[in-house]
Amino acid sequence: MAVSRIAGDHRFVLLLILITAIFFRSIPVITNTAWGFDLGIYYGIALRMISEEELFIDYDGWGSSYQYFPVLYILSLGISKLTGLDLLKVMVALAPVIGGLTVLLFYMIIMELTRNRRLSLMSSALLAVAPFHVYQTSHAAPMTVGHLFMLSSLFLFLKFKKDKGFLPFLLLSTILLILSHHLTTYFYLITIAGMIIWRSFKYGIGFGESSKELGYLILSSIMAFSYWRFVAKPVYYAFMRSGAGLEPHIVIISYFLLILVSIPITFSLRRHRIHLILSGLSERFARSCKKIFLISFFSLLAMEIYSMFFNIPATNIRMNPTAILLSIPLLLFASLSVSGLPFLSIGKGKSYIQGWLIAIGASLLYSLLTGNTTLYPERHIEYLMVPMCLPASLSIIEICKELNLYRFVSVRKKVSTEVLVSIVLLILVVSNGVTVYPSRYSLRFQDEEISDSCISATLWLRNHTHENDTIATDLRLSHLIWAYGMNATFDETERLWTCKDWRGCIDELEGKNRNYSRVTYILIDDVMRDFVVCLDVRKSVYMNETGYGKFLREPFELVYR
Repeated sequence: MAVSRIAGDHRFVLLLILITAIFFRSIPVITNTAWGFDLGIYYGIALRMISEEELFIDYDGWGSSYQYFPVLYILSLGISKLTGLDLLKVMVALAPVIGGLTVLLFYMIIMELTRNRRLSLMSSALLAVAPFHVYQTSHAAPMTVGHLFMLSSLFLFLKFKKDKGFLPFLLLSTILLILSHHLTTYFYLITIAGMIIWRSFKYGIGFGESSKELGYLILSSIMAFSYWRFVAKPVYYAFMRSGAGLEPHIVIISYFLLILVSIPITFSLRRHRIHLILSGLSERFARSCKKIFLISFFSLLAMEIYSMFFNIPATNIRMNPTAILLSIPLLLFASLSVSGLPFLSIGKGKSYIQGWLIAIGASLLYSLLTGNTTLYPERHIEYLMVPMCLPASLSIIEICKELNLYRFVSVRKKVSTEVLVSIVLLILVVSNGVTVYPSRYSLRFQDEEISDSCISATLWLRNHTHENDTIATDLRLSHLIWAYGMNATFDETERLWTCKDWRGCIDELEGKNRNYSRVTYILIDDVMRDFVVCLDVRKSVYMNETGYGKFLREPFELVYR
């Protein structure tokens, strides 16, 4: 059925897209008991909120500041209380639904900007399966809730521009975003700033015309900075300092100064007709859509082949043939997005997406150039995936218009553009959806599965260990150990998993110069034994046969299987 005909019953199509989005984000939950590298942190915080009867608990686990973003925990605890369902099951089942709802909000945003239902449906369908976004929003994590409230705030911001009556709803959504996730709040603030500044540059919008939007941006920024300064203090003193390399108060002053001077700067650039030059370039590139698509695809493919021999920038990961093969749907999506960028210059509404992309793109460039370990380059990708869906949709439409179908289809009558658009979109949706998780696993860098056996073993340990006992395991299961009130090694072991004999890791077993006491139990699951031992966000080791074999000999003793 052609897209235009389908769009006639858009509610059914939108429901189908929403179900698709939730389904693909639910696959890890369907196939595993639990899912998530940091799940134990969030589950443990929620458990302690009950036992300590405090909104902000005294957190003593790995990392910092997680306890100050309680929206996920409150939602999970509320549903668990109302339904009587197990808290862990509620938490892991809730996340894909929240992640899927972002697709509905994105549809509403594109409709608000373009008033084009077909384009909105296509863009939301692509976001339903956008690889990095699907993978990240499948997790029961504050970040997933942050994505939801970022998009709800963006939608309400667009409504607020036309009607001041939306301000209370916008402020409520912004507050929930601030309480959900600090990194997503950062991306939201720079996105709003990017939209305002870019539109000022492109259309000559001054302080007077944009005063309402600037006022909201300043107010929401003050709310975020105040929350970080007086409540979520680790974000203020660690995240802001390490992210920008400056003292937090200097970062804040610089941020507001940049906003204030940006509009005069854009007017200066307009006087030099820079905006007209860029518009002319966009028109030229728009006429070469197919060529840009092919150049982008093969350039990205060449970069992946290069990454078989050298680490991917800002990571310790290398590609392999299987990973490259599985990444082809993602490369097609990315290449379509790049080739569709020039079409964002057509129509005022799409300029918001341009500002969105420019803001996050600039942050990504900064993180790459500075080697930033707070604003991880790879974390930008999931946020870029959202606005990239619109130019990808525009590119699909344009390329399908240009194709000479007689070269590819042996039929008497030429296939319509609408049919071809539907076919291409379906291929992209299916191929990206089915490769989301296999492509990640093919890198053999991380596996976030938590099986029922892991839960059972953790509960056995809780019933058979004492207060001073320490359990050695990978970081994934260390979080789960901590959630149940026990001591774990977290990210402080390495030789323990790879050395051939216990003598080669005696310091780690004894806890010398470590933040844990002598190891009394060691927890190993099939992920650690057969796949990978995850020790940190960017650090993993592999347990070969000799590394695992030493645990089958003295002084180690098997106590639970």
